[in-house]
Amino acid sequence: MIILIGPSASGKTAVGRILEKKYNIKKVVTYTTRNMRENEIDGIDYHFISKEEFLEKKNNNFFFETMAYANNYYGTSIESLNCDSYLILDLNGYKNYKNSSIKFSAFFFNTDKKERERRMILRGDLKESIAQRLSLDDSKFDINNIDFDGEIIDSTNISIEEVADIVYKKYKGL
Repeated sequence: MIILIGPSASGKTAVGRILEKKYNIKKVVTYTTRNMRENEIDGIDYHFISKEEFLEKKNNNFFFETMAYANNYYGTSIESLNCDSYLILDLNGYKNYKNSSIKFSAFFFNTDKKERERRMILRGDLKESIAQRLSLDDSKFDINNIDFDGEIIDSTNISIEEVADIVYKKYKGL
C-alpha cells in the first residue's frame, strides 16, 4: 500500500490519479463528512456521509482510523485496506498505520506555501477556505516538527507526473 501525505494542494490527489491511470494502483476510497466539491463523485473521490452516520460507523468499529480536519471527519474502513492501492492521509492517520502490522510505503509532499495557494486558487477554492487551510497547514505539516520516517518529496518545482513516477519507482524498489 502507498500512503500519500502532505498539506492542502501539495499534489496528493493528482499524484494518486496518475498512479491509478499509469500504474493501475487503486485508490482506497475513504469516508468524509465534508461537502462534495465540483467534479467530485460519491464513491469515487470519497464516500460522502453525514456527521451522524460517520459517528455511528465509528462507534460500531467500522473504521481502521479516523481524524478530524477543518470541522469535518475523515475515516478509512477496515475492509478497504489492501496491497497495490494508495491512500491519502494526514500525519495523525499515518501514525495509526506506522504502529500497525500493515505493510506500506509512505510519501510526504513538501510543497512551497505560495505554490499551494496558487493551486487552490486554480481549483476554485474559496478565498476564506484557502486562508484557513494554509494557516492550519503551517503548524500541522511543518517539515521540521513532524514524526515521519518515509520518503519526503519536494513537489514544488517538478511536475505532478514526475512526482507520481518517483513514488511508484520507490514503492516498487526500482
